[in-house]
Amino acid sequence: MPLQCEKCDVIKVDIPHDGINMSFNKVYTESMEEDYFSSHWTGSEPSSGSVFNFVQDDEGYMAASLTDLTTGNVFQFHSTHDDGYAVTITPSSDFPPEDGPIDDDDEER
Repeated sequence: MPLQCEKCDVIKVDIPHDGINMSFNKVYTESMEEDYFSSHWTGSEPSSGSVFNFVQDDEGYMAASLTDLTTGNVFQFHSTHDDGYAVTITPSSDFPPEDGPIDDDDEER
């Protein structure tokens, strides 16, 4: 796991518990601005389609999630106050189904 959101194109994630070694390539969108890169990073793993997201606050605390499509698990990471990491591993099947997008016309005002 990285110690900070860096302006890099690849982040490697190694999880010894599950024997996971993945490299995620940064996903760029046209709407991203330069300041956005210092606090948020999102990427995908080309061979499996797995996704990694990483955010960091001004004090250096981070949170991340890795959706591993090969095992069907979601890894939720956060930094601890002693400069370590904690992780929660949840099977994707334990999450409720996602709702579809809400149209502006469907929202109650």
